[in-house]
Amino acid sequence: MKNIYKLVIKNIIPTEGNYDVTVAVAYSEFPVIPLFQISVDVPRKNEAPLEYYEEIALMKASRLISDVNDSLIKAA
Repeated sequence: MKNIYKLVIKNIIPTEGNYDVTVAVAYSEFPVIPLFQISVDVPRKNEAPLEYYEEIALMKASRLISDVNDSLIKAA
């Protein structure tokens, strides 16, 4: 089954002790046009590469979307 949605890192902003990462949810066919965006905080780690923060942000955003989905299903 083809995944029709894609998580895309839009920006990473360093803050005190964290990185504020904006993750967009977009159609995989049109990743430039987001359906919505989520902001997640990723704690800084000494010497960690940028890819580390991107990976953690994608996992956090995915978990948050899944939790919201589960809550909405229970509420319906």
